[in-house]
Amino acid sequence: MMPAAVIVPGDGPDQKNFERVGEDLVKNVYGGNGIVYKCVFANQSRDFHYIDMLPVSAAPNGGSGSFLEFLFVATCVLTVSHVGELDGPIMSYLTPIDKASRETENADWRYRQPWHTNGTGRQLCPYGDLFWKFIGRAPRTTKIILLGCESGNRYAQCVANSATIPVWGFDHSCAAADIATMRPIVSGIEGGKSQNGISVSWPS
Repeated sequence: MMPAAVIVPGDGPDQKNFERVGEDLVKNVYGGNGIVYKCVFANQSRDFHYIDMLPVSAAPNGGSGSFLEFLFVATCVLTVSHVGELDGPIMSYLTPIDKASRETENADWRYRQPWHTNGTGRQLCPYGDLFWKFIGRAPRTTKIILLGCESGNRYAQCVANSATIPVWGFDHSCAAADIATMRPIVSGIEGGKSQNGISVSWPS
């Protein structure tokens, strides 16, 4: 199986469960050829809009765990999350924002973080657009899989338009933190089989 980079939140009550799902996918779907990354703010500070991807699993074949280096060989990028505020500030890309909330200290990091939308899921904020453009232009990446509740409703299309590659996502709620649920779904996607409740968004 070709290499996969799996991104999970660095915060939230199910953070460890998402890590376990990612590790299971790497082992049992991708044959060990992948790395799970925890997404955190650079320097562990919310004052920066830049993020770090910290490896939480070993790199295959003794290679580098650097996200940028591994992205050059990965053919698939996956995220495993709630797709909401439970994931913490970085991956809660459907959290609404407005001008008033951006002016408060508590909301500034939400506006700056790279996954964000305008709160409707129909339009990426600038950092989100740049992030997914970067992912889509990696030399070997051919697909993105968003594992999380309603990730295929509107947001996947935003990602597909920015990344210019197909994006898989859920049409409804799902148990993204459950290994037994996620493994056969991802295995089916990688095997080219349609999955109930999963839609594919193509660049438009």
